[in-house]
Amino acid sequence: MQKIKEGALFGLGFTVVAIAVVMAFVFIVEQFEKYDAEPYVAPPPEDVVIGDTRIEEREDRLVVLGSLENNGLAPVSYFDLRVNLFGENDLFLDQCEVTFDQVIEPSSTAYFKIRCSACNDVPLEDVVRHEVFEAGW
Repeated sequence: MQKIKEGALFGLGFTVVAIAVVMAFVFIVEQFEKYDAEPYVAPPPEDVVIGDTRIEEREDRLVVLGSLENNGLAPVSYFDLRVNLFGENDLFLDQCEVTFDQVIEPSSTAYFKIRCSACNDVPLEDVVRHEVFEAGW
């Protein structure tokens, strides 16, 4: 009789633990599903307009400053900006890129500063023009 009681108690304990493990698993899965958002769809490139830009030399580095305006209906963020530097006769000199990770709300303007650390060997005097453009989402 003692063995039957011990077996029943062991079985009951095992069942309670098994149910608790299953309930914890279901809870965790539900939490992940709650935050499972729709896949991010990049806005059309025409929604983000690159405003006036200028290039300066600061602490022996080229720095590109400018503005971005979101003309779309949704906030935008996490896209790459690329700068191409050109010299005389449209000679390509160098390129730098940065990921813009600020959120730009609709009908808002944000400002950026790109430090061209890879362009240390290009003096500002050699840069005749530069292009700033979106390089990808």
